[in-house]
Amino acid sequence: MVSFYRTVIDIFTFQQGKKMIDQIGDKNKKTTLSSSFRSTLIGIVMIVFVSFLISTYIITEKERRAYVARESESVIKALSNNISSDLKNYMDVSRLVITDRRLVTFLKADISAVDDNMTNDARYGMMDILNAAEGVDSVMAFREDKKMVSTNRISYKYDQDLMNSGEWREAIYSNEGRATVTLNCGGVARRIDDKPLVTIERSINDINSQKRIGIMMMNISSNVFQDMLNKLRYDN
Repeated sequence: MVSFYRTVIDIFTFQQGKKMIDQIGDKNKKTTLSSSFRSTLIGIVMIVFVSFLISTYIITEKERRAYVARESESVIKALSNNISSDLKNYMDVSRLVITDRRLVTFLKADISAVDDNMTNDARYGMMDILNAAEGVDSVMAFREDKKMVSTNRISYKYDQDLMNSGEWREAIYSNEGRATVTLNCGGVARRIDDKPLVTIERSINDINSQKRIGIMMMNISSNVFQDMLNKLRYDN
């Protein structure tokens, strides 16, 4: 009988122990699941956070590049408009120069009548007009017989071979009196210090007969355009 009770107690004790073990196992299982969920959640949050940072960087970089592009386009447009406006003004001045009475007299005169006095009168006529124009480095006028007058001759060196050829003249004549823009006198002349020049060229026709009587070149200092660019940089 005693052994029967002992057996019952052992069974009860075993069942209680098994139940406790099962409870501990369930608790550990829940703890493991909870830790796994937290790890998964933290991983998701980290991925979202990194994705947010990357997206923010990409958007910010795109906006920065777009801003730089807009500013660059604005500066280029402003510079282009300023240059176009200034060139138009210089073209208007060049039109006044080629109609100056003293210059026209020099260009139309017979070669035997051309002397230092006539040449100086033509030079002063051009200089009187240029007094109201800033940035003009020089004006050159060439007769059909290649004799020339200039407001600033000593600052230039000339390509005599090109001057004596008809090639550069024909390029100007082909525009039929319209102003054209080139660099450094189209190669005919350049400054001794090699500073670049913007040149406005025109063929000159007699007002009455429309007969061609010469060529004019107005040389504009590159400082004019450099100042424009500097002003735009300062403003922006």
